[in-house]
Amino acid sequence: MRILVIDLEGTALDWFLADDKLENIRQLIEISGFGALPGSQLSGLRAAIASQPGELYIWDLLAAIEKKSILISNSPHQMIPSPMKSWIGIPNEIGTPEDCIVSCRSLFTLAREVVPGQNWDYLQVIEDCRNNRGAIPVFSEDEVRDYLMTLDREVGLLLQVLTDEVILIVIFQSLSVGDDLVSVESQGQSGFILASANNPLLGDLGNVSWDEIVPTLFELAGFSAHPQFAASSLIASRAAEILARNDLAPDEAEIIRERLSGLGYIG
Repeated sequence: MRILVIDLEGTALDWFLADDKLENIRQLIEISGFGALPGSQLSGLRAAIASQPGELYIWDLLAAIEKKSILISNSPHQMIPSPMKSWIGIPNEIGTPEDCIVSCRSLFTLAREVVPGQNWDYLQVIEDCRNNRGAIPVFSEDEVRDYLMTLDREVGLLLQVLTDEVILIVIFQSLSVGDDLVSVESQGQSGFILASANNPLLGDLGNVSWDEIVPTLFELAGFSAHPQFAASSLIASRAAEILARNDLAPDEAEIIRERLSGLGYIG
């Protein structure tokens, strides 16, 4: 299995939950697990390890087990630490909301080429509408909607080139006050959508810690877990709860049992 992260910085999960017209992401939510994340964690998935001071990222751990990582971004200010195997940046001259839309389209066009065309175990696509000064252009309400519609359409096109061997996590990262696409009164909740052919986590997962995300991706991908992850995977911590669900149709319950069995939770 391979891991694809779509990192939508400056957006919020509840914007997509609230709008039926953002149909591609809404349809993905309906067949996936989703939850809220605290605050913002920019530039990559930090891997919390109990005995390790400082910051490790998921690609640090993947490099240690000889897995290849690629990161694609339209951000001019992302600092990507080694041992990232490959970094692909695209020009970003953000001055207006229309520039954000053009940059978004260019980023996802490149991603659709990389997914089937390059060898990777971990691919992270960072959509970031900030300019080289770290600021987002002032958006009107209509311009925010146009940008979100573009995001939704581009994510939908990328989904079309994915196979069942890909674990997909879409991360919505609400930025600090004053840096979002909209005013602080409209700022939403950071969150994620997790989808894969072997994922038993379906529906609203509530509040989730960042520390749980990397162990979950490792488990679904079949990668060896780091023995000192600071948290368990979402699957390990909620296996009993998943099995006890009584709100599922019989066919849905059977699918979940099969997926838990495949992950070793049911004999």
